[in-house]
Amino acid sequence: MRLVQSKVKAPALASDSVVRPRLNMLLNELLARHQVVTVAATAGAGKTTAIHHALNSGGVPYSWLSLGQSENDPERLVTHLAASLERRLPGSWALVQAALGSGVSHREAVELLVESLSNESFILVVDNTEVLFGYDDAIDLLGAIGSMLPPGGRLLLAGRTSLPLRFRSPKAPNRVGRLDDRDLALTVTEAEALLKQAEFAELDVEAIVRSTGGWVAGVLLEAQRGEAHVAGLANEEDPLYGYLAAEVLGQVDERVREFLVLTSLLDEVTVKGARALGLAEATSTIALLKSIRLPVQWRQGKSTFRCYPAFHGFLRDQFERHPDRERERARMNLARSLVRSRQFEEAVDLFISLGEVEEARQAAERCIVEVVLRSELEVAERWLDRLGDVQRLSPEFAKAEMLLSLATDNYARGAAVCDRMLNSRGGRRAFADSPELVALSTWLYTHQGRAEAIWDVFSMCRPGSECDIVKYVISGIRNEVRAPGILPELTGSVFDALLMRARYDLGDIGKLLEAEESNPWVAGASAPWKASALLAAGRIAECSDLIKNPDRKSDGGSWLSEFVEPKFIAETGNVELALARLRSRRHATIESGSVYRVIVSLLAEVEIRLQHQTGTETVPQLLNAVASYEAAESFAVLREQRDTLTGLMHLMNNQVDQAVPLLRRAVESMVRGHRMLHLPSAAVYLSEALWRIGEPDEADAAATTALAGAAEQGTNHGLRRALTLFPEVVARRLDAEPSSNSEWSRIARSLPALAKGHALNQGMDLHLIQFGQVGARLNDSHVDLGLRKAHELLALLDEAGPSGLNRQLVLARLFDAGTEKARGAYLRQITLRLRQAIPGLLDAAEGVFRLSSEFTITSEFDRVTSLQRQAASERGPASLGLLTRAIALLDGGEYMPGCNSGWVVDRREALQLMAIDIRAEAAHAAIEAGNLLQADDLAEAVLAVDPYRERMWQTRMQVAAALGDSDGVVRIYRECEAMMATIQARPTRTTSAMLENLRR
Repeated sequence: MRLVQSKVKAPALASDSVVRPRLNMLLNELLARHQVVTVAATAGAGKTTAIHHALNSGGVPYSWLSLGQSENDPERLVTHLAASLERRLPGSWALVQAALGSGVSHREAVELLVESLSNESFILVVDNTEVLFGYDDAIDLLGAIGSMLPPGGRLLLAGRTSLPLRFRSPKAPNRVGRLDDRDLALTVTEAEALLKQAEFAELDVEAIVRSTGGWVAGVLLEAQRGEAHVAGLANEEDPLYGYLAAEVLGQVDERVREFLVLTSLLDEVTVKGARALGLAEATSTIALLKSIRLPVQWRQGKSTFRCYPAFHGFLRDQFERHPDRERERARMNLARSLVRSRQFEEAVDLFISLGEVEEARQAAERCIVEVVLRSELEVAERWLDRLGDVQRLSPEFAKAEMLLSLATDNYARGAAVCDRMLNSRGGRRAFADSPELVALSTWLYTHQGRAEAIWDVFSMCRPGSECDIVKYVISGIRNEVRAPGILPELTGSVFDALLMRARYDLGDIGKLLEAEESNPWVAGASAPWKASALLAAGRIAECSDLIKNPDRKSDGGSWLSEFVEPKFIAETGNVELALARLRSRRHATIESGSVYRVIVSLLAEVEIRLQHQTGTETVPQLLNAVASYEAAESFAVLREQRDTLTGLMHLMNNQVDQAVPLLRRAVESMVRGHRMLHLPSAAVYLSEALWRIGEPDEADAAATTALAGAAEQGTNHGLRRALTLFPEVVARRLDAEPSSNSEWSRIARSLPALAKGHALNQGMDLHLIQFGQVGARLNDSHVDLGLRKAHELLALLDEAGPSGLNRQLVLARLFDAGTEKARGAYLRQITLRLRQAIPGLLDAAEGVFRLSSEFTITSEFDRVTSLQRQAASERGPASLGLLTRAIALLDGGEYMPGCNSGWVVDRREALQLMAIDIRAEAAHAAIEAGNLLQADDLAEAVLAVDPYRERMWQTRMQVAAALGDSDGVVRIYRECEAMMATIQARPTRTTSAMLENLRR
């Protein structure tokens, strides 16, 4: 008995052990439901500690036996089991000794021992059961105990393996409760508690748990490594290294150990992957590993596992200690297996590291284009550099290098690839077989302004959908007739970025903005055209979001910064900054080698100067610079824009005879080629020029062309911008319009109230909240101004714009009563409060109050009026959406509640009328959009406030007719008639005629 005392006592708990309530509950629940429970887990998983804590919390008596190698002998096992029960049941030892001495079998001795426990509630814990693995006689003895346990008895087996227990009694348990590595793994919370108890310094616990999979020993040893700053896993003094070597690899045989080390080349170990490495006995070895508990994660239901990162790193270090020849053979086997399984990307770098350049080239050729399209540009560049001349004439490598040149703005490099391919043996055949080569070459030659090269490449494009796309693309360049028709759709290929650009050049704004790109490369390359389209549609806020988004600026960033961003800045009002930005970045445009980009940059500066009448004396010089490039004449889109802007310059200088032929040539070319982007502007300028030379009919026709071009674009924004320069064009069209509800009337209503421009500001955005409450937000954070008069002053100065208001006018608007002294004192309090709340906002030099241009200021009132203006430029659903947003703001509550200055009261009354007008406009837009019920609701809301607005009665009649309710048409007319009678009036002839028409 003295020999086994150390085996029959539960091991003492470490002083820094931590109670885990989750695990206690889980293990005690298993013991309550099952008579036999196994805890099988990796060495160092915390099995013994977990059992110890759980049993101490459960309140059921237990006995403990820690097995050693000698217990694989059945007689020793029976004897030591009896010794472990001696404390709970005195005489157990003597009973077993007497039975064995009388010649009974080991199993019979165990059965006698269990029968003697029939009235006891107890738990028998057998620890370190892995020593019995492979010893069937010893395992059968544990099975016999499990088969004969009394109702209150429990058998708990703990070890590194799951024993194949066999229960031979009818009363044997039909299900064994199991606890494994997944259950024992530490959560982040549990790991934090453990490391805190062990007094480790502050560590990244989440990273440690992620690296070790929550393996208890791994967590502690990783923490120890981190605290001691042990470098790498190759140091035998590293505590984690030593534990893995001794307690994990040291417990498996040589074959299994070698299998684990060699398969460390794989991220995930499978039978197929192991065989590819040359491990013939993969199936049996993996089956054996499943019975051995290791710091790995098995995929449920499959013979597939991943090593925890710390263990994987340890195994890789062991692999690197193998002889060079063995390591190279394993890596080569892996690389070739990756190719067979079509994992080409993973294979390339392996082949390169092994010096197998040809095999690397073959693998890279299968995937390099996809790598570029995922924007993994550094990877593709490295492959091109390492593989050298072996890839020079490969079509796939050529595509990749072209894509890289486009993404990195190195157009000379890309064009050189095109030239090299075309001049090589079989190169033209490669272009004929690859539409992608044609598309990419078209794009690169466009940048270089090489029109003849583009026609040559296009001649090799075989008929088909890809050829249709290229044809659509070059229709922006070639001066030929193009009828409107079905436009090419996105393909999910490299064509998409070029197609998006063509949609912008040809003015297909709506289609461009609806598109969803299929991959990161296309999304990045398309960003400038989407941003430009948003500008062309007047959607300034959305354009700002796209420009500021760093993810979308990665590939198309140069176009955005050199061309789109300056135009955006000018659109928001800061013209000088826009021009400075455009000029400062032109050197990068020139260095890119793109003639096309240089011309576009020069034309953008001309457009900004003419549109805003700033520094126009430099315009002739800029236009001469444009004309020096052959592409400015050979590319239709560039020639048309140059002619338009040159004609505008002459028109502004009243040189009409020089303006007309240029503008006429531009408009005729745009109509012939169905290029809509600049057509509305060019046609407005032509209309004005023709009127001035005495051609009124042609002038009207040109204005009609401008309106039709805007309709094709799907936005009136460009048309409105041109009309702000020449509003007489609108006035003349209104004279000829029979109805006040024409499209020209709607455009005219939007022209007087042009959005006031605020300087572009990075990070000083002030927004005034005015409906339902008064408030202010600076950079999305609430600012407490305290005084309501401070909000009034902000609103007044915001509306005054850069010119500001003098002190006397501010006093008169803010205060309706009081002495000059009292009002002045109150104003000083207001200005002091403003300066304290938002330093730098208020400027009061020379008796004039104004808001600093360093702030971008918006208000809810501005937003309502802006939405109404934008709606006037749109049609149908787009107009309805904008008006609905304006209504939502107005419905937010009273304008500046609690503020009672005379101007605020006047503004409230004006807003009430505006709300009626906006709802009436929304009802009209809802009819256009086909939203009949919404139109009826809006019309009813207007009539509830203004029952004499006859247009709304007409709208309700239209809705009833469209819904097939002829009786409703008559009823609504009668209601209108009755309402008009209250003011001794009758419905107009238009309403009466509508009744007759709708009843037919």
